[in-house]
Amino acid sequence: MNYPDRLTRALSFGVRLLPSGRRDLGAAMLAEAASITAGPLRRRWLLGVGWFIAKEGIMTWLKLISIAGSALFILWILYNGMDSGWTGTGPEIVSYVTIMALLALNIVLMSRGLLAQRVGTGGGGGANRRVIDQ
Repeated sequence: MNYPDRLTRALSFGVRLLPSGRRDLGAAMLAEAASITAGPLRRRWLLGVGWFIAKEGIMTWLKLISIAGSALFILWILYNGMDSGWTGTGPEIVSYVTIMALLALNIVLMSRGLLAQRVGTGGGGGANRRVIDQ
């Protein structure tokens, strides 16, 4: 098995891991690669498909890491507040509560983005959203 065939098999596995809204595009890109004769042009096309798959995966993982980091930061602020007996000036306490509220909002918005991405409405909104809401 030569390099493009192995790459095609790996990319077809990667297409199955894409969010449902992007899976058709990934499959179409692989179908387009099948019509290109073997050589440097096909190899470049397949590497571009690989970049598309990696980019989609990286964005999903970055969102998950951001959600986890925000949750850990909220827990750290709560722990420090409980450990100190919630002592501090008024502005300090207000800033702690505000930071926790903003981090919680970040978690909610990122989670909704991941859910929309799994359903297939991520990025597009519009017509896809209307079909799902009906």
